[in-house]
Amino acid sequence: MYAIALAAGVAAPARAQVCPEPAGARWSIDLPDTPADMITLEAGEVFLDAHGVSTLEDGVLLRYAQQRLATEQMRYDHPARQARVDGALRYQNAQTRIEAGAARLALEAEQAEFDDTRFMLNSGGRGRAAGLQLAPDELRLQEVVYTTCGGDDPAWALHGERIEIDADRGQGTARNVALRFFDVPLLYVPWFRFPVGDARQTGLLYPKLGSSDSTGFFLRWPVYLNLHPQADLTLTPEWMAARGLLLGGEARGLWRRGEALIGARYLAEDDKTGERRAQSYAQVDARLFRDVRVELDYADVSDIDFLRDLGQSGGDSATTVLERRLELSWRPSPDLLARTRVVDFQLLTREPTAEVFAREPEVALQYRPLEAWHGLRPLARIEVVRFSGADDREDTRSDALAGLRWEADGPGWSVHLGGQWRVTDYQLDDGRSLRRDLPTLRAGAGLRFRRPLAGGLVQTLQPRLDYIYTPHREQDALPVFDTSLPDFSLDQLRASNRFSGIDRISDESTLVPSIESSLLDPASGIRRARLRVGLQLRLADSEVTLPGAEGSREGSSDWLAEVDVDAANGIRGRAAGQYNTQEEQLDALTIGGRYIGSRGQRLQLAYRFRRELFEQFDTLALWPLGGRWSGAARWTWSVEESRSLETLTGLSYQSCCWGVTAGVRRFVNGSADDFDTGVFVQLAFKGLGQFGRGFGELVDRDTLSF
Repeated sequence: MYAIALAAGVAAPARAQVCPEPAGARWSIDLPDTPADMITLEAGEVFLDAHGVSTLEDGVLLRYAQQRLATEQMRYDHPARQARVDGALRYQNAQTRIEAGAARLALEAEQAEFDDTRFMLNSGGRGRAAGLQLAPDELRLQEVVYTTCGGDDPAWALHGERIEIDADRGQGTARNVALRFFDVPLLYVPWFRFPVGDARQTGLLYPKLGSSDSTGFFLRWPVYLNLHPQADLTLTPEWMAARGLLLGGEARGLWRRGEALIGARYLAEDDKTGERRAQSYAQVDARLFRDVRVELDYADVSDIDFLRDLGQSGGDSATTVLERRLELSWRPSPDLLARTRVVDFQLLTREPTAEVFAREPEVALQYRPLEAWHGLRPLARIEVVRFSGADDREDTRSDALAGLRWEADGPGWSVHLGGQWRVTDYQLDDGRSLRRDLPTLRAGAGLRFRRPLAGGLVQTLQPRLDYIYTPHREQDALPVFDTSLPDFSLDQLRASNRFSGIDRISDESTLVPSIESSLLDPASGIRRARLRVGLQLRLADSEVTLPGAEGSREGSSDWLAEVDVDAANGIRGRAAGQYNTQEEQLDALTIGGRYIGSRGQRLQLAYRFRRELFEQFDTLALWPLGGRWSGAARWTWSVEESRSLETLTGLSYQSCCWGVTAGVRRFVNGSADDFDTGVFVQLAFKGLGQFGRGFGELVDRDTLSF
């Protein structure tokens, strides 16, 4: 089926490009300044009879309100304000243009009947019908051919027994219709609805068909239900040759105080595994009261292979953990926040690298004023968490933090001083009680320079020096619930703690010199370039570590540098690196560039390297090929493995009233040796809904981290 669709798109591209009158073109009617109820008749000859029925001939023109009719002969009933035409005519109002062989009009009721018609809607649809009834905001067609394509030989059309179009609701209803594409019947349905214009409407969305190693041939056909201006439901049945029928649904809602999304997918029996398989998810963000907010983020699958086998997006196969979180927060003022939440996880791997603990629950209270008092700003936070592990153990961690920071800012300079005290208590399931008390002191100063350059640009220069001190406390006996060691980067260069959680607080006596320089365009406000460089100078060894890891030694850390460039011609570039001064080698490097052209061209190139972990090239191209054709490609290559990790190619043809997109994707799915190859084809018909996503599956993920 998808091969036929592609062949049709390639065989007759010129025919499909005929758009003499662009679909959706709007018009208006200019009428003379006359009373709204006045009927104006013009004709070369007029014949009257005693009963008030006139016969008009030779260039007859009727005008009434927003209606206009032109013909060569008309019978007009003055008392009833009705007109009858038994010959060729042209009719127009604000919504419809009609050419017909005969007509009967009731002008005051704004109702009309036409025979043997050709019509065009102001919303973009057109076609022909054996019979047409026109009423205020409603159009009824019998034995009809309907399309949004121009010309006498449209690329696609609905051939049906009856179509009703409600202009007020922007909705069409078709009965006993067949969808024909280049005269090839693609679909027959006894009833369905479609949108007329740009408003959201209940109806069928575009089908998507293809094939993959995991599912075999598949056909996915969503049904959209517009339940309310701020609520909708999409039902998506999906038939997979290798697995069976999967039913999916997603509901969305938006209201004054929040928004929600709830979805589920269900496969009663997988033909491959013989098991029931399901997925559910929900996201809610709402305000219960003025200062109270609730957030829900929930996801669940029936088995750990569900996303790998039946996922719908490119990143599903790489998901190893699903988080479930329910959070309730209260912010009575901008300075005060109280929060409680419950967090759980579902692991999607058979060999987890570390134990994951649920938070059942976490309670926190924080006071942090937004405004400083004479440069002073206090901070106070209390947090209590009960952790639950896989072996039914329950541990409690309590953490209290109090701090004070002073800042001063002047022309071209700034300084800050601060300190905090943290007390952390552990009540463990085995009966042990552990405690850690730690102070941290910070100080820093910075300068700001600015100068104009030739060409109107402005250069800024900001050198800065920070000092961080935290004394050493033995912490090897403390458990590790939510703490890890993040990658060393400029974003965490000046962090007080080099660990991401509070189960480990690193001992520090560290100077942090850094410098940042930018080129600014005052006319546009765009930062054309930025350079950031920094490192850490440890005045003593840092001995606090995670289990099995080593501490940081006295002396210089790796150098970190980053350059961003944003040219005015659609080109952006970025380079970031980490240089190991002790071994005199690069430990990490990222180089990337992006070009976005005025005609939709998009080209991205990236190189990523981290010693002993990975080395990859990533490229993406989305490019017009001429006419209405465009192509897309993506390629990810692993240097250390000498193989492709992902290959994507696609071809798209977009006409004035229809489009087709086809693509092939081969990617690592699950284990390093498990590859999956998928093929998809999607047809889109303008006028039966919005255009499909085209290359969305190919280019949704960015190769660069801008």
